[in-house]
Amino acid sequence: MISLRHLEIDGSNKITEMPARISKLSDLQTLTLFIVSKENGIDELRGLNLRGSINIQNLQNVLNPSDVDKVGLRKRHKLSSLGLSWKDSRDSTSAENENCERVIESLQPHLNLQSLSIKNYMGSRFPHWLMHLEVPNLVEVSLSRCERCKILPPFSRLHHLKYLTIQDMPDLE
Repeated sequence: MISLRHLEIDGSNKITEMPARISKLSDLQTLTLFIVSKENGIDELRGLNLRGSINIQNLQNVLNPSDVDKVGLRKRHKLSSLGLSWKDSRDSTSAENENCERVIESLQPHLNLQSLSIKNYMGSRFPHWLMHLEVPNLVEVSLSRCERCKILPPFSRLHHLKYLTIQDMPDLE
């Protein structure tokens, strides 16, 4: 399977982790879902030549934010859609929330990104790259259950934005 180019994983809630050594699939271009586990960390994404869309789930399992830097999303100019989600954890500690903020900061995508989804983010502020619109070509943004965030990014300055979804953000001012 080393020559596998496209792996589309949709609609399955039973997948709890990615296959071991998925990073060895150097020809893989499409990977619609990546589940971070404690055994297979986010750094498994670093050697993949991804394009199109990817949804990265269970980001609470990233214990070391420096592992995220190795992924290099900022260099992935063929990635058009990015989903970032954490497991619902309303009882998270302040240390977990700080780690969450460091992780999302390191997940800065390339400026060509067109669609961004953030779900169950427990940080108190959105990342610098989103607040300062370092992803200016966004057409679609979805923020769901970012319950501790108080301030939204200045979406009115995104000239290409057509779809904005905001759900379950009780602390929003």
